[in-house]
Amino acid sequence: MYISRYHFENDMISLSLDSKSGELLELINKVTGDNLIKSHEYSCPPPFCLCLEDGATVTAPRRKDCMADTSLAADIVCVEHDGVKHIQVTYDRLIDSIGRKYDETLSYTIKLTNGSSVLEMDMSLENNILPLSSVLYPYIAGIWLGESYDDDVLVYPMHGGIKMDCPIRSMSAPPNRINWRWQEYR
Repeated sequence: MYISRYHFENDMISLSLDSKSGELLELINKVTGDNLIKSHEYSCPPPFCLCLEDGATVTAPRRKDCMADTSLAADIVCVEHDGVKHIQVTYDRLIDSIGRKYDETLSYTIKLTNGSSVLEMDMSLENNILPLSSVLYPYIAGIWLGESYDDDVLVYPMHGGIKMDCPIRSMSAPPNRINWRWQEYR
């Protein structure tokens, strides 16, 4: 029987992965019932993005790619031990934005502990040929709490800490002023 998604949960969190591509489809706070991922299924990014030195990106195959070529499908395994679920998603082949396929093995693991609202995530890559410049993981877009992002607060622990009210509006707005004159630097 075909299963389109796998559900994993504890007392606090429920998450769903696409059964073919391993994409994170839902991340639900079970206390409030809120799905934290607000992106539409078609705009959800893959769970990671490998940025190459030439500017190209290599990602997990999307669902449509996995349906067309079954060798691209992710292998998803869940093992539970001492109240901790270890969800491992493994890809034997990766794909870039123009459809080139790479025989590179990448796996990511999500640890879901009973009674905890924390997801522990890690990733490993057996890289043989990809000239990497950076890795984006976890690559999740469209997260906010509640019905609207207006009341969200982002606390970013960089340079002594930054606190932003309504970060989506704050980060997309033009700066109020620029406090330095680049022409004066020589």
